[in-house]
Amino acid sequence: MSATRPVRILRIIARLNIGGPAIHVTLLTQRLGPPDYESTLVCGSLGPGEGDMHFYAAAHGVEPIIIESLSPVLNPITDSI
Repeated sequence: MSATRPVRILRIIARLNIGGPAIHVTLLTQRLGPPDYESTLVCGSLGPGEGDMHFYAAAHGVEPIIIESLSPVLNPITDSI
C-alpha cells in the first residue's frame, strides 16, 4: 500500500473581521485538516473600527498567518502598480 500525502489548501481572506466570511473560512480551515488535508489560512489586517474575529479562529484551533500589508484601506501609493 502506498502512502498518500495530504492535499494542501491555502485559503486567503482580506481580513478576519466580524461576519459570515470569517466564520466560513475558519470552519473550513479547521474541518479540512489531517490526515487528508493540510489547510492554511492567510488574512490581512483589519480596517479602522472593524471588529476582530481572531478569537473565533483561535477557539477553533486555527492560527492564521497575518500579512499586514493585505489591508482593506485604500492607499494610492502602495496600491499602485
